[in-house]
Amino acid sequence: MNNFNFKSIIPHLIAVVAFVAITFGYLNPLLKGKELKQSDISQFQGMSKEINDFREKNNSEPLWTNSMFGGMPAYQISVLYPSNLLKHIDKLLSLYLPRPADYLFLCMLGFYFLLCVLKVDSMTAAVGAIAYALCSYYVISLEVGHTSKAHAIAYMAPILASFILTFRGKFFLGAALTALFLGLQLYSNHLQITYYTIMMLGVYVLFEMYGAIKEKRVALFAKAIGFLFVGAVLGFLPNTTNIWLTYDYGKYTTRGKSELTIPSPDQGSR
Repeated sequence: MNNFNFKSIIPHLIAVVAFVAITFGYLNPLLKGKELKQSDISQFQGMSKEINDFREKNNSEPLWTNSMFGGMPAYQISVLYPSNLLKHIDKLLSLYLPRPADYLFLCMLGFYFLLCVLKVDSMTAAVGAIAYALCSYYVISLEVGHTSKAHAIAYMAPILASFILTFRGKFFLGAALTALFLGLQLYSNHLQITYYTIMMLGVYVLFEMYGAIKEKRVALFAKAIGFLFVGAVLGFLPNTTNIWLTYDYGKYTTRGKSELTIPSPDQGSR
């Protein structure tokens, strides 16, 4: 502790304060007690009303609702996982800010972390993080109520940063952060964004593999992959129930096996 340099974290503290100030500057009606009218959230509230009413009355999670499509599993609309402790870490990282300020701040913080890992100076990193979070697509996603998407996007940058740290030789730190941030992204429950994240990471890993082969450090590359695999598994485990239920339900939707068949030429001639 005697070697700890407090001055080194001052720029980061300034950046965090700036993120909070800009978040509430942009979303200043929140300070007046107003809420953002989000169309998707309004629809979700209608879809989940029967589920919420049952939950409040019986103090348990309903697994079916009659409010959608003549009946469907409730766990695809609204379900609580009280044993998933990642929710507490998620709230802590977003400083317990009200929605949607929490996601806007979290997006800035995550991208700032990535730029710092890339050894960008704190001032430039802060400006880049602000520009990233205030891009039109992210703001529009918040406006219409695509909150789970915005939530998942906020964790894309720190996941990439965790991979970079691992390939730089910080195996335990990188794997631990991969487990944390991947777990948080899966907790946000937008698997489409996680799919895009995996695509991005796949391209990065291919470049790292090329560099490892060229520079004859394949053993270190393999070690990093091993640590990342463990980190990915640990990040997946707290979200197993939700992901498994989604996978199982997908078999019975338009994303599952088609019910249409093409008759063979012999059958068609009969």
